[in-house]
Amino acid sequence: MQQRTQMESIGGPSWAVRMTEVASAVEMVGQVGNAVAGDAEMAGVDSFGSAGGNLLGAVWKFSDAGHWLTTRNPLTGAFQSMLVGSLNEALKRAVQLAQSGFDVYLSPAEFASGARSRKALDVVCVRGFWLDIDVGPAKAEQGQGYLTLQVAMAAVKVFRIAAGLPRPTHVVCSGGGLHVYWVVDAPMDPTQWQASAKMLKALTKSLGLLADPTRTADIASLMRVPDTYNFKDKANPRAVKLIYSSVALIEKSVMINAIEAAHIIHCGAVKPQTPALLKMQVSPGSVAGVLPKQWPVVVNCKMLRLLKAILERLDPDCGYGEWFRIAAAVFHATGGSEDGFCLFDSWSSTSDKYRGVRETRSKWKSLRPDHPTPVTMATLRRMVEANGYDWLDVCAAAEDGFETINAGDCGVA
Repeated sequence: MQQRTQMESIGGPSWAVRMTEVASAVEMVGQVGNAVAGDAEMAGVDSFGSAGGNLLGAVWKFSDAGHWLTTRNPLTGAFQSMLVGSLNEALKRAVQLAQSGFDVYLSPAEFASGARSRKALDVVCVRGFWLDIDVGPAKAEQGQGYLTLQVAMAAVKVFRIAAGLPRPTHVVCSGGGLHVYWVVDAPMDPTQWQASAKMLKALTKSLGLLADPTRTADIASLMRVPDTYNFKDKANPRAVKLIYSSVALIEKSVMINAIEAAHIIHCGAVKPQTPALLKMQVSPGSVAGVLPKQWPVVVNCKMLRLLKAILERLDPDCGYGEWFRIAAAVFHATGGSEDGFCLFDSWSSTSDKYRGVRETRSKWKSLRPDHPTPVTMATLRRMVEANGYDWLDVCAAAEDGFETINAGDCGVA
């Protein structure tokens, strides 16, 4: 009640008139959200949602952990945090506080049940990763965000494809940008989460995604609650809406492995090599059934060099299903490029089952860069580990042992 009284003291129109203006702002944001949602491929997600409970219910599992909402009074700038005991309570209080004119935030992490404040040291688990991306002319001019929601959505898609990450599970229009989430199917302890979140933060910098660097690896971070309002501009409140929501959560190991693999590739763990044309020899006896043949490969990036190191540890005489999954993973990791095809066809040609470039070309063309559930680097990692290899050793092998050649091609049309 005290909070509502404080808000009603703000100068300007009456509260009823102000909420009419907010409703108009909500409609405008909804139109923007619908326009963005019209191109689902731009966002790289599967379906759409609008309820705040969809997000809160995914990141919070109300068992023994504590869960925090935080408000900001736009009149004074003061923050106040409060524990909530259930999802229904959280949603009800968030809506009431937003209707009273307060900015409302959630802490995606789950805290110790006896914690008296929202501190990083009190976090017991986290169920996802997040990015905070600002939108607007001022942020774009400063190089700290994007001009429009559409541009920001496109940047997220470019980032996650380049990094080889799964599609986001939730995207929130925050009233001033986007909050992008990858929610996983099992809890992560703080140490595990922090290590992966720092890698994700480094990836945004390395790949040029303009995400707020203070949020990505902050385990006690605050993010806006869907179905509330953004009152940073008190005269022009903006709706906070969940504009995308996937049907299923991401397998925890898949997400962590994908971040780690992308970090190795894009953040300096695998060093680039100047010559573009390399030749590699399959190690004799490294895996039963892998033939000790040579295959020339065009390599022009760190990703291809790592993929080469992976493929030399996989059996080209494997069954069709596994062979096709390898094709799909290489396709996804290389964006369906000709270099990626060259790599896959050259590896395939070392098999006694090889039927020629036309067959591999046909299968390659059947793959889609926008597949809703792509086969990723995480699948290749599981395959090489199943063959008895240590993942970090595979990555290290990508740095050494390649003989430079002066010219040549993949030997494919």
